[in-house]
Amino acid sequence: MKISIITINLNNGDGLQKTIESVVNQNYKDFEYIIIDGGSKDDSIDIINKYRNNITSWVSEKDNGIYHAMNKGWKKALGEYCIFLNSGDTLLNQEILKSVVPYLSEDQTIIFGDLILRYKDRDIEAIHPSRISIFDFMIHASYPHQATFINTKLLHELNGYDENFRIISDWLFFLRATIEKKISPLKIPHVVSVYDMNGISSINSKQREEEIVKALEHYFPYLIADKMKSKELQYFKLSRPHQFLKRILLVLKRFKTIN
Repeated sequence: MKISIITINLNNGDGLQKTIESVVNQNYKDFEYIIIDGGSKDDSIDIINKYRNNITSWVSEKDNGIYHAMNKGWKKALGEYCIFLNSGDTLLNQEILKSVVPYLSEDQTIIFGDLILRYKDRDIEAIHPSRISIFDFMIHASYPHQATFINTKLLHELNGYDENFRIISDWLFFLRATIEKKISPLKIPHVVSVYDMNGISSINSKQREEEIVKALEHYFPYLIADKMKSKELQYFKLSRPHQFLKRILLVLKRFKTIN
């Protein structure tokens, strides 16, 4: 089973080198490696040239944002599955592709594992649920694309990522796959990758919310009401009455344990 590993990069030479090394050192060799660079001005191109014998295809040119770059990447892919491992992110170890391959099949569309969030002072393992419901999507849940293998046919069927949005198109892709293709993703018992959180700018929650509403209005207008309900539930969870009820339940639980 051939895998297409796609890396998006822009002026992140140090991160790019870490990513490339984690890919080319894999013990499983039936993969192709595609790098889409957005016209970097740092040493990224020198690093790409350093490893060019291990890179199947690469391009360096200005693009219209990360989703435009991701679309360029999967359109070059010849593997049965794609995984997006962007500059700075790394595969967990040299054995991980070999561990994942037995789960890949033509019958599956999305296979995903967990990942490690790497901060300057600590690593945190991010455990994802085995299933994400439509309601979960409404509160911004999604699959971790750095640890998700997507059947290339599915990318073609949904035409990849909607470039009209700046920050939610990966979320939208998985939502569309869930609803339009009725996919049932397979959760595998492996940590797949390490997600570099250093230098990640905070996402504008207001912009994210606005983009999600616009996406729902365009693709799934009947979900707008559910989105509003999920928002109300989030507000309630942060409210004083909810926090007060949580404290009462905690006290009752302790009291029951003592007795």
